[in-house]
Amino acid sequence: MRLVPAIALGLLLLAVAPDTSVGHRSGCHRWHSCPSDTGSYTCGDLGKCSSCPDNQYCQAGRPKSRSTQERAEATESQVGISPQSTWSCPLTHPIKGNFTTHSGEPCVYHVPGGGFYDKTKPERCYVSEADAVRGGCRRSKL
Repeated sequence: MRLVPAIALGLLLLAVAPDTSVGHRSGCHRWHSCPSDTGSYTCGDLGKCSSCPDNQYCQAGRPKSRSTQERAEATESQVGISPQSTWSCPLTHPIKGNFTTHSGEPCVYHVPGGGFYDKTKPERCYVSEADAVRGGCRRSKL
C-alpha cells in the first residue's frame, strides 16, 4: 500500500519539474533563431534573431537592417544582372530576384508563371534557379 503514494508523488514531481528541452521543441533551431548546438548554421542567418548574440546577422536580438541597395550591390558581384526596367528582366535572365522581403529573408526569387511573378519588381535577374540560389535567394512559395 505504501507503493501507491510513492508512485503518485514521483509522477507529481515529474509533472512540475522544469523541462530543459523546451528550446529544441520551440523551433528556435529550425528557424536558426538561437545558437547552433553543432555549428551547422549561424544564429540569425535566416533573419530570425530572438535568442542570437550580436553577430553579422543580428544586433540586440533583431535582424541587422541593410538597405536594398547594399544587398543588391553585395549580390551584384556574384551572379545575375540588373533588371531592364522597373517590372521586367531581360528574356535571357527571366528569373526575378527580390531583396526587399517582408519575411526578413535575404532574397526571394520568382519564376515566370509563379504566383507573384507579375507583381514583383526585380532587383536582380537570373538565368536559372541555380544562379538565383547562388545569388543568395530562395524560391518563392507561390
